[in-house]
Amino acid sequence: MRPGAKFFIFLIILLPLAYLAASYIKGEDGITNAKKLLGMDGNEKKVPNEIYQVKGDDLQGITDYLTRLETENAKLREELFKCQHPGELVPTH
Repeated sequence: MRPGAKFFIFLIILLPLAYLAASYIKGEDGITNAKKLLGMDGNEKKVPNEIYQVKGDDLQGITDYLTRLETENAKLREELFKCQHPGELVPTH
């Protein structure tokens, strides 16, 4: 085995142990910190599922849902414009 390969294998073993030791010295839980760092902590952001389920001839429900989506869209477009053009007035359509 080449010296470079030995070095990388050594780092693969040493770096996680060093991270766990440093976390322990700081008084933290190193394994939990590592899981959070790698995104394996199980706290995925859950996006609410507000997809409207059409049932029969629910025209009023569909209309309300469409109105809510249009309002949200307009609000998000306004926020986007404010971020892209700070200090300018938001144009009305």
